[in-house]
Amino acid sequence: MSGLEFMPAWVAPLVPSWHGNGAGNIFTDQKVIEAEKLLLRRITETVGKHRRFLGFDLGNELGVLQGLNNPVTPDQADAWATQLLHYCEEIAPGKFHVNGVDDVHWFSDFGFSRENLATVGKATVVHCYVFFTGALERYKYSDAGSLRLAEYMVELAYAYHTDLQRRVWVEETGASAEWMPADYLPEFMERVVASVAGTGKAWGITWWSSHDIDPGVKGFDSLEYTLGLLDLDNKPKPLGRKFSALARELRRKPPPAAQRRLALVIPDRGLSQKNWPPDWTYGRAFMNLVARGNTPAIVLESRARDKEYLRARGIEELVSLAQAGT
Repeated sequence: MSGLEFMPAWVAPLVPSWHGNGAGNIFTDQKVIEAEKLLLRRITETVGKHRRFLGFDLGNELGVLQGLNNPVTPDQADAWATQLLHYCEEIAPGKFHVNGVDDVHWFSDFGFSRENLATVGKATVVHCYVFFTGALERYKYSDAGSLRLAEYMVELAYAYHTDLQRRVWVEETGASAEWMPADYLPEFMERVVASVAGTGKAWGITWWSSHDIDPGVKGFDSLEYTLGLLDLDNKPKPLGRKFSALARELRRKPPPAAQRRLALVIPDRGLSQKNWPPDWTYGRAFMNLVARGNTPAIVLESRARDKEYLRARGIEELVSLAQAGT
């Protein structure tokens, strides 16, 4: 739920002492996990055959809860995601089941591992906001470091894929007039969408959010009330019409994937183990290469000597973090 760290009401009665000590943890307490499975099963029984049922997203940015009152190790987090996504496939086979994480796991070694996010479920999810990732603390809103943030996160996720046909869902990206001038928002949208589409690795792009929020509903951050592509009367706003036009054009004429012959080599692990602030060690090196006129890929150290893998990706030159500059 946007604007609220939400714990289901049925968690506390299972283990009344869930506050603060890990009991009733939604990722590790078996009673809670069985309740989660029951919820998924009942939803499947209700809407699973509906033609609009795409699949399950395990939750909205569950790393937030891992950083609050549901502490987990990466191994525990991965075990939970693997178990639940496999269960989703069992009860709703062939559907599009994902783990809708936020940016924290891509900018730290916290919670779900990048290896798990990139190999379990039907697609890899990234959320790419210039504000929450810390991009705007390092770059201007119109700099490549902001405009190509989503592209970087797609390339980072893809580096962890073991299946090169697997795709990345930019499940959330967006912009607010609190982050940049309102008249720049259409250009920002167009350039972000173009950079993601140009990777050739994206399953889709979901702009956050669909609708404005009624100001009578209290409790949200000020910026969240006007992020919608549609207004309160369900009519497209100018930015909504822009996004619709971009979608039509991309369907009509998908852009060719950019050639990425040069790749930044990064450690498989090695970022901060804290969920805040975001660790930009990899991101800064990527953006340094972009500033030099490159369109880089990303390769893990564990695969940097795999000639067949590099050939399959069209990579001819490798650059270390030190060479790129961090």
